[in-house]
Amino acid sequence: MLQNRQMRGYLKATGWVFKLQAETTTVGRHRDCDLCLLNEGVEEHHARIVWSKSERCFVLSDLNTSHGTYVNDCCIHNAAVRLTPGDELSFGCGGSIYQLAIDSPPMLRPPPIHNRTASQNSHQLIEEPPLTSYPSSPFSQLPLLPGSPSVPIAWVSRGSSITPRPPDRQRAATVGAKWTGQSNLSKQHVTSSRIWTGPIGRGPIQRTDAMASQSSQALQHLLQEKEERLLRQEDQVRRLVVFESESQRKDGVIAGLRDEVSALRHQLTMSQQTDHDIKHRLLNMERDINDKREQIELVKEQMIELQKCSSEVIRQSVTERDLKISNIRGQMERLKRENRNSTGLITSLQRDLASREKQALKLASEVDRLRQEIRRKDIQLGSTATKFFFSLQISTMSKKHQEELLNHANEAMTLKKSIEKLEDTLREKQRLLEHQTTEKDLLYNRLKMKFEEQASMLAEYETQRHSQQERSKAELELVQAQVKHFRDQLLLMLSPESSDSTSCAALSDQQVLQQLAEFLGEKERLKNKLEESERGLLEALAEHKMAAEDSEKLKSRLETCQELCSADALKKAMTSLQEESVSPALAWVQASVLSIMATHLMLLQSATQALLKSGIDVSHTTEGVLNGITTMVNEHQRNKVELQHLKVHLENLQEREANSTELQVHLRITREELEQHKKQMVVKQHDLEKELEEKKGELEEMKGELEEKKGELETVRQAQTTLQQEVQTQEASWHAMLEETGRREEKWQSEVQKALERGS
Repeated sequence: MLQNRQMRGYLKATGWVFKLQAETTTVGRHRDCDLCLLNEGVEEHHARIVWSKSERCFVLSDLNTSHGTYVNDCCIHNAAVRLTPGDELSFGCGGSIYQLAIDSPPMLRPPPIHNRTASQNSHQLIEEPPLTSYPSSPFSQLPLLPGSPSVPIAWVSRGSSITPRPPDRQRAATVGAKWTGQSNLSKQHVTSSRIWTGPIGRGPIQRTDAMASQSSQALQHLLQEKEERLLRQEDQVRRLVVFESESQRKDGVIAGLRDEVSALRHQLTMSQQTDHDIKHRLLNMERDINDKREQIELVKEQMIELQKCSSEVIRQSVTERDLKISNIRGQMERLKRENRNSTGLITSLQRDLASREKQALKLASEVDRLRQEIRRKDIQLGSTATKFFFSLQISTMSKKHQEELLNHANEAMTLKKSIEKLEDTLREKQRLLEHQTTEKDLLYNRLKMKFEEQASMLAEYETQRHSQQERSKAELELVQAQVKHFRDQLLLMLSPESSDSTSCAALSDQQVLQQLAEFLGEKERLKNKLEESERGLLEALAEHKMAAEDSEKLKSRLETCQELCSADALKKAMTSLQEESVSPALAWVQASVLSIMATHLMLLQSATQALLKSGIDVSHTTEGVLNGITTMVNEHQRNKVELQHLKVHLENLQEREANSTELQVHLRITREELEQHKKQMVVKQHDLEKELEEKKGELEEMKGELEEKKGELETVRQAQTTLQQEVQTQEASWHAMLEETGRREEKWQSEVQKALERGS
């Protein structure tokens, strides 16, 4: 039968053809799939192509994939669609496009009307059933996507080779009800054709008149053509009705897709906002890191300036402060680590509590199950007892009843054993709970000890801070006293007549400058006495030459010392460190060490250049630079001492004249240095106060976190106590249930014994 034969489908690609299976064809990445695809977006089981016998077409269904399936550039997600010849299919994203082709079976031409008999009416040609005549089929309500222009299935089955003939069966009444005008015409033609073709199918009609036969054949052909036109119009109407229903369905699908698109857009906006917030946070973090780095660099520069300008006392104080700050930072890091450990312990405790709650729930479920079993057994025992008593009343006990009683006794023994096992499990659970409570107490004691240690560390930190502030104040007072003493000495040197300290303090800077101007006026009067002092100057020059020779000797010694630590050695160390292979986890350490070495080398180079300008040649090492600075200071002090000796030999006026210019410049320099030193000390004190305030804030935050953890521990304890109370109540209820079951068993045993005695 041709109607039972189905069409063969093919998927055509560029230079490749795939034949579809007879019933179902699976598409996916898995090896077991009929069509195995390895492009992007294709899942293990992506789609399924099924041949619908009721619709006589292929149906494509997407298996809830992430990227979907495309039919004629329309995405299908977790849905099914009917396919027509010429539809373009693509699976996933970025894959090749497949075109559906259908090879229909050959159509049989009907035999001539005058040769057909009544027995041949059972043979029918393959004719496309109307789409509305199968409401029960699952694929009849599926949409038909618009694609490339293709011939409908109903038109493919009818070829030009079929001769016109009257219809073999009546059309559906629903379509005729919709289209009244056309249906009336079609019914009239059908009835007339049947009435007219009935006798033709029974046998050939012998007519004598040739003209009558020709006219009847012409009328028959005309009627068949009209019927075919009407049938085609009915098919078109049915297709249009289906298209209307499909368009309504597509409208619903489009509305759902629009809702999904709006939801996806909302999700995208939310994700973009979250990404923007994350980026903003990262930028803030980067800014904070850059600010911290700049602050560190500023502190390093200040430290370098202080090392260059300040004395050894200030250096020692700065180093002590750095050590204290590093110790405090280490303590803070240690406190943070301890806090993290405490949080981990608290989380572990919470997990233990959750596990215990689960165990308690399991025990409760087991108890409920046991109660149900006990009730069921009680019901069974009651039923057996009633049966037993009824059997005793009717007749004497038989062997079967004895066996049943023995079975019931065995079941009671097994129930007792199971109850004993449950009691053992309850005891074990109680032991576990006691062990866990002891562990919790130990952990709580440890946390208390840690909190006490942290409080002691905070107290020590506050005491160290107070002591550090007192030391800084004392250092400031010492510096101020040194400055005052230096000013008093200058005033005494300028005005030796006013030797009292009160008069020196009463003099202002302007008065000192006036005295210097007077000394300059006296200089012109006493120029003739300078000739006598030239001899002393020559002697001083000779002594200066001796000092230069001594300095050359010292330079040679310094060069020998500097050969041990030079800039070349530092550069070699840097190159060797760069060439060494370091794990990525320690790469930042290597980079930081190299940056520190580079800054140190630059400082050495700048210091050596400054010393070279001053006339001292040193190597590019820290020890050589320090030795050069010390030699420079010593030479300066020696020159000062020599000049003082020379000035002693010179007259008082020359001494006053020389001292006046030098002291004026020195006063300005010292004033500037003192002002800079004061500013630096104020800035450092301000920075230290800020750091101390930050540390206080961090400590307060730590205290708040510790208080929160204590509150959480208290809540955990309360939950634990409640759980213990619930467990105790459940145990009491279980014991009561066990006692009741024991009593019931004893009653049943006594009743069974009585029944046995009666039967005996």
